[in-house]
Amino acid sequence: MEKRPSRKKRPVGRPRTGARPVIAMRMHEDDYERLRKLAQDHKFTISEEAAHQIKLSFEWADTISEMKRLTGTIGGVRELMKSFGFQKIQLNLKDAIWAEPNVDTLRMSHSVDAAAIVKAMESELAALLANAIKKVMPGGNQ
Repeated sequence: MEKRPSRKKRPVGRPRTGARPVIAMRMHEDDYERLRKLAQDHKFTISEEAAHQIKLSFEWADTISEMKRLTGTIGGVRELMKSFGFQKIQLNLKDAIWAEPNVDTLRMSHSVDAAAIVKAMESELAALLANAIKKVMPGGNQ
């Protein structure tokens, strides 16, 4: 009977990833508790969670810088939307929406503004409601 080649056993403990820099820091107790809770929820050590949160903050800073670079100003946001094919639909003098590319905007711009209709009919609706209440009240017109 031939022996199978023996496999090397994996070492016990964490795999070696090389030396990583260590940071020691003091923080406010409420921030520490928040970090501890996040670490517990994510099943990380506090150090792993702290490293993760720092990485996220760097990613956010990079994203914000890129947005500023692309847009520059509020007008730049509009130009950016247009460059991706979005179409601006003016609903009234102050309100607008952006439609996705290839949407039939003619149909959207003729949509009904229910709030404006109710506002325009408010006085007539109040009179109709008052008459309806009179009819159902005891002693009203039946």
